[in-house]
Amino acid sequence: PSLWNVYAFHCSDGENFSEDNREARRAAEELAGVCQLFGYGEIKPPGRYRSDSTMLTAYRRLKAENFHAVEILGKEDIWPSFKALLRRERKDEDTAA
Repeated sequence: PSLWNVYAFHCSDGENFSEDNREARRAAEELAGVCQLFGYGEIKPPGRYRSDSTMLTAYRRLKAENFHAVEILGKEDIWPSFKALLRRERKDEDTAA
């Protein structure tokens, strides 16, 4: 991490066994500790119930400034969502300077 920009992205439908959430959040915190950006994209197809998933709920508890989440509603949203994550990271860099 001291020599390279590291970006990690996790995409999921958000379903997870609740007993795994603590370990998933711990792993996400570890990733955020070595990455310039850790992004989570939650895939929510149209018509699916729009409440927070177990993963989004767990990840929103992260205390990492370099963590950002987006919702992906369809195939056409994939690239714009990744671009939004990367713009957010750049915006954070600009405000840190």
